[in-house]
Amino acid sequence: MVIFLINIAMILLWPVVLEGVNAQQAKKKYCVLCTMQIILLLALRGENVGNDTSNYLAFFDNVSINPWYLIQSHKFEVGFKYFVKGITLITDNRRFFMIITATVTTIPIGIFIYRNSKLPLISFLMFSTMEFLLFHFTGLRQTLAFVFVLKSYEYLQKNTFFKFLLWIFIAASFHKTALVFLIAYPIKQIKVKRLYLYSGGLILAVTCKKQIMDMLVKYFFQDYILLETSAYTRIFIGLLTLGVLVIFNRRRVLNENEKILMDMLFLANIFFVLAIANSAAARAGRYFFFFIIILIPEFIMSFSRKEERVIMFMLICLISIILMLYLFPRNGLVKLPYELMDISFR
Repeated sequence: MVIFLINIAMILLWPVVLEGVNAQQAKKKYCVLCTMQIILLLALRGENVGNDTSNYLAFFDNVSINPWYLIQSHKFEVGFKYFVKGITLITDNRRFFMIITATVTTIPIGIFIYRNSKLPLISFLMFSTMEFLLFHFTGLRQTLAFVFVLKSYEYLQKNTFFKFLLWIFIAASFHKTALVFLIAYPIKQIKVKRLYLYSGGLILAVTCKKQIMDMLVKYFFQDYILLETSAYTRIFIGLLTLGVLVIFNRRRVLNENEKILMDMLFLANIFFVLAIANSAAARAGRYFFFFIIILIPEFIMSFSRKEERVIMFMLICLISIILMLYLFPRNGLVKLPYELMDISFR
């Protein structure tokens, strides 16, 4: 846990270091610094940090030494196979592979936070405390797919369907579960009052979760073991956050971006509820749940009084750190302690 606490401390302290810098420049430098420290955490970790890290390293070795026709039959998606093949043309060194993948999966997130978050500190803090960072350590294919999902979000905002569709298909070439993000587009077009949409959708998910999951397993999750979820904490957090935001915003007219972000949280909750029947649905939920790190800053900045914004800011920081202290020792993604190459941090 020590290395993750250091990461959090730096996220909280960088604004002090940047005090006195022009606001826009300070935001840019802050996002660069936080992105760089996350890249270092990922790139310099031990080869056993992350449940699937060793499998991806073995695949990288396999691509490095075997002819391409042998690799083509592998179960991994074609985009990911070509991505790894491209890296092997540059290097066959495992550490360089980890540095490259850490960089290409983290920089787009830093850019996304810089462009979309009203409070980058909260966004980076939530990213680092709510298991998003832990998933980065292990879910390489899905993390690469998510990079392209983030790009598709730009076209979701602009209602540019074919460009949205294109980026989702590219994402699916790295991890086919990215196709579930297609549902975000029709959901955005629905003009029903959100309280009714969210309530009806959640009731449908609860009552028909087995039937819905049978269909999703057929098309998206054939390769995953079918288990009931134990991730009730994530379900509780998602539903509680959605409920609180709906109540707080019931008298506000949300802007278009806030509506989309609320829809993302709603869809995350749908998949988390479905995960009660099959834990594989939680993977799909991650595509949508990520946007909570942009939604919460929007919520904080919606308060008109500065005192209220400060209180909410401090409360979210406190809750995020408490969540990390609770979730990380119990996570199923990365076995602690964190290992920095050949050095162990307990």
